[in-house]
Amino acid sequence: MPSDSVELLRRSLGPDRLAGQEDRARAVAEACGHHPTALHLVCSKLRSHPGWDLGVVLDQLRSTDLVLPHLAASGLDLRAGIESVLEDLPTVAREAFDLLPLLGESPFPGWTIGALGGTPQWFGVVDSLVEAHLLIEEGTDSLGQPRYTMQTLTRAVARARGERGDPAVLRAACGRLVRTWWALAHRAGQGVPPTLYDPGLLDPAADERVPEPATFLDAGTLRSVERPREWLRTERHGLSAAVELAAEHDWPLEAAGLTGALLPFYDYEWLHGDWGRTTRHCLAALDRVPEADRTREHRLARARMVRALAHLQMYRTRHEAGESLAHQALELFTAEGDDRGADLSRLNLVTVTRELNRREEALQHALEAQRSEVPRIRSAALSVTGGLFNMAGRHAEAVECYDQAVADAVLGEDDHRLALAIRGRGIALSRLGKLPEAVAEVQRSIGLLQEIDDPGCVAQALRSLSSLREQQGDLAAAEAARQAFEAFYASVGRPGTRGPYDATTPRLWTAGAQLDRTDLH
Repeated sequence: MPSDSVELLRRSLGPDRLAGQEDRARAVAEACGHHPTALHLVCSKLRSHPGWDLGVVLDQLRSTDLVLPHLAASGLDLRAGIESVLEDLPTVAREAFDLLPLLGESPFPGWTIGALGGTPQWFGVVDSLVEAHLLIEEGTDSLGQPRYTMQTLTRAVARARGERGDPAVLRAACGRLVRTWWALAHRAGQGVPPTLYDPGLLDPAADERVPEPATFLDAGTLRSVERPREWLRTERHGLSAAVELAAEHDWPLEAAGLTGALLPFYDYEWLHGDWGRTTRHCLAALDRVPEADRTREHRLARARMVRALAHLQMYRTRHEAGESLAHQALELFTAEGDDRGADLSRLNLVTVTRELNRREEALQHALEAQRSEVPRIRSAALSVTGGLFNMAGRHAEAVECYDQAVADAVLGEDDHRLALAIRGRGIALSRLGKLPEAVAEVQRSIGLLQEIDDPGCVAQALRSLSSLREQQGDLAAAEAARQAFEAFYASVGRPGTRGPYDATTPRLWTAGAQLDRTDLH
């Protein structure tokens, strides 16, 4: 029992040694598989190193080459015991066991085992491994999906077996797993509101490039994906790990495809850490492809990842780095004749040059992007042009730009761009002294953004509404809007940097002059 294992550690080491480390003690016990021999070995190690905390030995337990030989020498030969159990299992279960370390330490859904082996009959495999105590059932997640994991030492044995096998088998399993994650992430992505990172916006043939799942997907999995944002949140770590796995095992296009499917979700959820890690893993994998083997698809994938990193740097207000990357992306897209990618890169350059107070240069980039044949891109370009006109005091021209942006957003069926254009029009109207109309437009924008569940842009619009209400003299309504947007920022951090947000600091934002992140996605 887990409690017995922790009690054994406490008796052997003394309560003072475990004080404040209860969670680590449970992790150590679990890593040892609750084997008394393994636990006694841990205690002996800690007694001989009085300066160590449990974290040091926990790291060692997760290192196969360090632990298993010590256990065997102490009379607990886990390898031999597990090998004996595996002999009684079907071949497909033995093969699956060797691949399980690819799934990492976090609990995973059952279909991943089927994807690793490329077999649709994974229910029986899972049952065999659970019944043999080689796989632990962790219960169900918030979506009702059963989840599984392995004990640390059991995983160590499986990893050692896998490493002794054919590397091509591991790589093929990794490819099947990543392609199935990609297929599911793409399906879930259809339920994320539109952004300037939608795979279909970047590549009209994106749907055709999505691979088929490598295994049977049960009704529970498919039902879970029908709740797309909750599914993406639940599987967030598995998805990110799959990108890293694809990069490690030289599946660069699969890594890029999965990352591209995740970027809209990262954008809406403000998951900038995940965003940075996945794009950098993709770029590393793409850069390892020999020059002679790089196809146009490889080069475009690289351009998209460079642009994604540029965007991330802008979110973090690292404008100089963002500008350099956006120029790189523009050059890469232009070299491949990809007009969509080039125009989207120009939109990144609009934002960064505006924030660096080079507004004439920003306007030139915006005017170039307005020539796009894609309504959604034109709408974004017209909106940022309207914002530049507002900054220059050209408010009537700004209203005209926003009117055109609204029309293109409707044509492109993009409610997100529509909401942002309406909000921008409201700000321009306020500068023309038309406060009632301005308030109505911003309120309409808030309603649209709430419908598509974009809390970040709702917060931005509430900032605008607060300022407009204050200009109207309605201080109670202004304060209510202010408290609403500050509550959001208090939960996610300051706009731009995602650092701690302090609502007591001076508020420098106004309805028309503010560091606005909403035009970025």
